[in-house]
Amino acid sequence: MNRLTRAGTLSSGHDRQGIVSITGIAPKCHHIQVNVPDDIGETRVTHVSDIPVFRHAPAVLRRILEAPGSFVGESRLRGRSYRSWKSRVRVLDSGCSGGTAMQDDPRTTGQGAGQYFLSGQPYASFWHPDTILDWDPRTDPDAPFNRSSVPLQPRRQDARFRSDSYARAHQGRVYSLARFAETSNNPSQGSATAAYYAFGFWQYVDTLVFWGGAADEGLILAPNGHVIDAAHRNGVRVYGNVFFPETVAGGRSAWLHQFVRRDGGSYPVADKLVEIADFYGFEGWFINQETPAGGELGGRALANSFRDFLAHARWRSGGALEFMWYDSMVDDGTVSHECELNARNVMFFHHGNSALSRSIFLDYGWNKAKLERSAALATGLERSPYQVCAGLDVQEGQFPDDTRCQTALPGNATGTANHLTSLALHRPDPPVSTLTDPGTFHEREEKFWSRGTSESKGIAHYIAESTPVLSSPFTTNFNTGHGNGYWADGHQVSTAAWNNLALQDVLPTYRWYIEGDRPALTASFDFTDAYEGATSILFSGKLEKNKPATAWLYQTWVPLGENTTLSFMVQAAGAMSVILKAVVTFVKDGNTSEDVEFDLHGLSGTRWQEWKTALAGSHAPGAGTMIARLGLRLSAATTIDNVAVRLGQLRLHDDHTVEVPPAPRAFSARLHHTNTAAEQDNSSEPEAGTATGAVRLAWKPVSSAFRAHHYEVYRTNGDGSRTFLGGTPLSTYFIPRLLRRNNERRTTLAIYSVTPEGVRSRTPAMADVCWT
Repeated sequence: MNRLTRAGTLSSGHDRQGIVSITGIAPKCHHIQVNVPDDIGETRVTHVSDIPVFRHAPAVLRRILEAPGSFVGESRLRGRSYRSWKSRVRVLDSGCSGGTAMQDDPRTTGQGAGQYFLSGQPYASFWHPDTILDWDPRTDPDAPFNRSSVPLQPRRQDARFRSDSYARAHQGRVYSLARFAETSNNPSQGSATAAYYAFGFWQYVDTLVFWGGAADEGLILAPNGHVIDAAHRNGVRVYGNVFFPETVAGGRSAWLHQFVRRDGGSYPVADKLVEIADFYGFEGWFINQETPAGGELGGRALANSFRDFLAHARWRSGGALEFMWYDSMVDDGTVSHECELNARNVMFFHHGNSALSRSIFLDYGWNKAKLERSAALATGLERSPYQVCAGLDVQEGQFPDDTRCQTALPGNATGTANHLTSLALHRPDPPVSTLTDPGTFHEREEKFWSRGTSESKGIAHYIAESTPVLSSPFTTNFNTGHGNGYWADGHQVSTAAWNNLALQDVLPTYRWYIEGDRPALTASFDFTDAYEGATSILFSGKLEKNKPATAWLYQTWVPLGENTTLSFMVQAAGAMSVILKAVVTFVKDGNTSEDVEFDLHGLSGTRWQEWKTALAGSHAPGAGTMIARLGLRLSAATTIDNVAVRLGQLRLHDDHTVEVPPAPRAFSARLHHTNTAAEQDNSSEPEAGTATGAVRLAWKPVSSAFRAHHYEVYRTNGDGSRTFLGGTPLSTYFIPRLLRRNNERRTTLAIYSVTPEGVRSRTPAMADVCWT
């Protein structure tokens, strides 16, 4: 390993916002390193010779190079002078020769230790209070990639069809404060890896807080569009995060005053928060104020400013913008975790006759008496006690503590006691090490949310499921929003890993709820075969002779019509004689329920087979008849030890021909940068001697009358086949690495419109990526 030496040149300049722009020449570098003292602030080299850089900490940024070149980047002064910055920053190179680069820094080799910042890659927006006012969606090139396209859907709870008799409906709620990635590294439309927090237990969550914020990155983080889309599709609200850290974590009292600064009759940052939420399409913000502000900068004046800031934002948005307040700052401007709603913090929850925050997150030191007092105070304000949330810290792989959950959310087994408050889960996102294998990740998620463990019963033990399936047509392919390949019409069209929650379907309400005489059958998501997307449901295990097992899948509330039809796409391994029946729960006149079977032929072979049946034949349509649950019953005339049945699609629809959508219009592709070296990431290595390019795509929706579920982007291959590159419900998409094959002059891309029923346009829109 060669000794680091000073780089060839370094030049820089700064703007009025305290951002230093870096440019330099590295005439002999194979390895570039920017050394920045920790107390200077965030520094990012954005690219070197148009090659993305490696970032693993604010203090050291590095990238292995294959050739000499130039570098550019930026740094935040964080209160220091430009002269001080320039005198302390060093840009070094290894002077490597013969293709030998420096050894890996051990700090970048662990799981999740390093992240790539790709040139051209759009990321979720984040700011400090002194930079957020400069944001304008008309000038932010990433803004179109971060918008949500799915409106917040209505949903419904029904205590009669909960999976756990202990759980309650229409009482306590669950708020999830989850981190999907570090603040500055949330790709707008997913990324090229299946190792992602592809959350899918929306049926238990009322509101998702998109957790983030850091002193050296940005205090204010807006959620990215693909997470908003998945949440909204399931009727879940989404909040961005505002985090004022403790002093030891870099908090500065000046940021508080920049945030609540008043300009005449307005609060500029409050106005900007309203604008951001409205443009991106999410519901509100979580306010986490933990920065002490003593002396003349703190006190009651600061607390009153925060209160009035909330009131102004609510007024400016016409009451549409919501807040969740963290139990931290109190009425005298100090930070004090009260662990209850009381006279010291109620001003941020409710003031006068106005609700300022939709909910409050109580710090973790609560007990039953504090929750009872909090609920009583909320009720006295004519607010719901379930807008008070008992905080529960579950970060770093912890499971919900049953004693704590039962205190806040007592169930039916305790007699007539109602839930005291709601529950707010801090960091339910699992450890990064569990994300590598999708199957392992979902197994852990099931334990946390639905199945429980020997030490934790799971959230489904306390909260009844909600469903957004309230109308027909309804189609699901059980796509979890990530995977190790992609399938279309039962054919695999990609073997690349990916994640994008905007493509996630409404997943089964019950995971997994199998009834029978001690059934040995299990259900799981299967990532090795699918009909559409990346996932199917695999039923495996043992079926005893004449002992059926009923797997309930979805809770619904859909009117039964004259032509209502239920369809399945099913695949069985080998010559397996499994008898399948659909099971539907009907409710008449809102009261009497009945489970009805519908026969399905015995299955054999490995092809995907469609089966459908009209539902109206068993019950008079209309007249108050509702479809309340959908399930699948499996049985066998002889015992089968190794069942392997896959369910690839479920549709509830009127049996009529679905209209084929037209292709989108004005499809264009812009090559953002090219790279002649293999990228060091989790995706497959490019072929030797080839290049990759980052491409931004844009098109116009097919028409104002047609609303696509999503659009799919493909690469057309020389043999006439196509390779799936990604999908989005938006009219913009980013391809991080498009492979240039055999020095081709252009690569042709195709984009299809896809309806909510899964029907693609017959012909795609086409566009070329020109390499020269």
